[in-house]
Amino acid sequence: MRILLTTEFVTSPSTEIYRRLLDEINQSTDSSFHFGGIDYENYDVVIFMGYDPDVSGARKANPHALIGIIDVRPSAGVPLVGADFLLANGVEMRDFWSGSVPHIFVYEPSWLVDEKKSGNTSDDSPLRIGYHGNLIHLNEMFPRITGAIETLAKSQSVEFVAVYNVENLGKWTVGVPDSDLVETKHVQWSESAFDDHLSQVDIGITPNLTPLRSPQSAKRSQRISRRTYLDDDTDTIVRYKSNSNAGRLMVFAQYGIPVVSDPFPSAAKFLGDEVGGMMATTAGGWFSALSQLASSADHRREMGDALRGKWDREASPAVLNNRFLTFLENISVADKIDGVELAEYRDYSWSRSAVISTRWLSFYHRVKRKLKASANRE
Repeated sequence: MRILLTTEFVTSPSTEIYRRLLDEINQSTDSSFHFGGIDYENYDVVIFMGYDPDVSGARKANPHALIGIIDVRPSAGVPLVGADFLLANGVEMRDFWSGSVPHIFVYEPSWLVDEKKSGNTSDDSPLRIGYHGNLIHLNEMFPRITGAIETLAKSQSVEFVAVYNVENLGKWTVGVPDSDLVETKHVQWSESAFDDHLSQVDIGITPNLTPLRSPQSAKRSQRISRRTYLDDDTDTIVRYKSNSNAGRLMVFAQYGIPVVSDPFPSAAKFLGDEVGGMMATTAGGWFSALSQLASSADHRREMGDALRGKWDREASPAVLNNRFLTFLENISVADKIDGVELAEYRDYSWSRSAVISTRWLSFYHRVKRKLKASANRE
């Protein structure tokens, strides 16, 4: 099987990640992978990055080729019409696009590190907490995660290593831990920063929840029927982007460093129930998770080894590429989209009449149950 990945944006980080991952096909399988070019007629499979898909052009040049798109950000408004499959970067993207394209394969992105060193597993001070990724996720730390780190730093020395694009985005300011409690290192993102900085941290973190200005107000203003759904002010609202994925924790996984993460589907898939790390939503939950890992180098080593094993078994290029090739062998150009009519429920809005009807039915059945109970007592 001859596979082509083509895009004009050859220098984008996303393109580079997938180019390297898919290039492993040439090393471990009988199929061949090629990057660049528009000679669509020479390939069995043509894949575009989500930034610039030319599905119609490829279809015209080669009607028999399978055509796919990688990493289509829903906010970009890229049309998927005519594509046979989508490579989603996480469970979240697969869920969002289901019903919009015939087939979807989840291919988690991993920056492959040169040396899979173990993280810093000693109990020596300071405790190093590490992050790498976009600036927006650092901003999401305030106030929950920032507060948890600051509280931890009141009982032990803590250093926070933040690897992001300082040069292009500016220095992180929203939610930076108090400098009197935590030493924060702002490291310019580069591949060398992985080995030079991230490989030496004790704990990795993946903040991911988009904050709400007033969660309590959101719960109350969006209530449909309290009695029907038993919703309460103590309920948790989890809000994450539709292109969320586990890519940020994959570097830590390769180094064998345990991760504390906000809860989102892709994180749950890899961290499990305290297998390779821990998940937390509240400031108290984050403090508890960080404290448990901070208290024991052996515990960190055990969780880190489990996470690295998970990556080896489920997210390494050899494993994902073999699954991807099997996926391609089982689909065809003629396949149709199932469940397309369900797309209307993606952002379903309850009408006023539907809300009133739901509340009325709840009230009616509650009264009916009380009358029946009263009659039985008599």
